[in-house]
Amino acid sequence: MKQRAAQNFEDVLQCAIPAFEGLFQDSHDEVVRILLFRLAEWHAFTKLRIHTDDSLDLLSQALRRLGQQLRKFRDSTYSVFQTVELPEEIAARQRKSVNLNSASAETGPSGARPKAFNIQTYKLHALGNYVNSIKMFGTTDSYTTQIGKLAHRLLKMFYQSTNKQDPLKQLASKETHSHQTSQNLARPATTLLETYYCWKLTIV
Repeated sequence: MKQRAAQNFEDVLQCAIPAFEGLFQDSHDEVVRILLFRLAEWHAFTKLRIHTDDSLDLLSQALRRLGQQLRKFRDSTYSVFQTVELPEEIAARQRKSVNLNSASAETGPSGARPKAFNIQTYKLHALGNYVNSIKMFGTTDSYTTQIGKLAHRLLKMFYQSTNKQDPLKQLASKETHSHQTSQNLARPATTLLETYYCWKLTIV
């Protein structure tokens, strides 16, 4: 997967359990499926748009269960399998080695180095800060990068409908038009004429 945004990985996580089912032996299959469930559970609590003290307690409990399952996966499942670099990683490392004119280091079979499952990373450590961050700054949808990405996507859509001459003025006009349309649609129409006008705005 190249150049994927966070929402793409969210979509993968939500449909991963049935995709992984049956890929491993029974004992390992259960560990993997429970781990995927724990990840999805923690993610669902984190993405809630309204939080209470009870929901934050549930988020803390979900994080503890996720940590326990990650350690179980590391100790009982990961240790059974030998994992190595992907072909793309091998090629990238070899290109870097050539560019730096350095001697090649020890490698595994087929030039692939072993890859370890490491749970002592900052990304996993930062999961424990979510509860405090939500208490201090509000729900995660208030400061997600998706807001800016969606606004950029909207401007790109507006740009396609301009004549490319003085686009800033046209983009500002279309954004104003879109904002007024959303306000009109949010207010219930009082007459048949207003209903028709709001419908007309949505298809312009």
